[in-house]
Amino acid sequence: TTRVGTQGSGIVLQPTALDTANLSENARKYFIQGSIFQMQERYAEAIIEYHQALRYDSSSVILYALAKNYMALSKDSNLPKFDQAAEYAKAAVRRDPQFIPAMEILAEIYVSQYKISEATNILETVVKKQPTRQNRFTLARLYEYQNINKAIAAYEALAREEEDYTVLYRLTEIYRQQGRQEDLTRTLLKMMSLVPD
Repeated sequence: TTRVGTQGSGIVLQPTALDTANLSENARKYFIQGSIFQMQERYAEAIIEYHQALRYDSSSVILYALAKNYMALSKDSNLPKFDQAAEYAKAAVRRDPQFIPAMEILAEIYVSQYKISEATNILETVVKKQPTRQNRFTLARLYEYQNINKAIAAYEALAREEEDYTVLYRLTEIYRQQGRQEDLTRTLLKMMSLVPD
């Protein structure tokens, strides 16, 4: 199970827990087998098991698992399945509009499809519901492609809360591109203070 996050300049997956207690017994059996295949990075087999689970229960958890595995299969093969991944992620969100992991994977899918505006809209909703530092950083990264002033504001807010090398680095890149020498110098000095002696 995953959460969208960032690492360096890209969006990556991070573990998160899913509640499968409400699945029917048959669905749970296939879901567990699908999860085992997923952990073994056998995504095509996991998809088959999750489709079997879907025959017994159409919960957002199963739909999300399908989206996640179609996404993983797209990354690991020459046969992109982003459209299938997006359809299952959207279905999971329709089924449960509060299901943050489904929204996060949908945003990741949109980024993979270069649909930055759609990914931004989804992550703005995620940040309203779950304003974690990681979600806010990811949103700031997306703002860099659309609205540099929003990106700066988001990064500056993150930097005020905690001086973080990655956040400060992103700010220095933007300030350099914008020709904001005073802000660039100030931020570089902050970055240098984070380096151990």
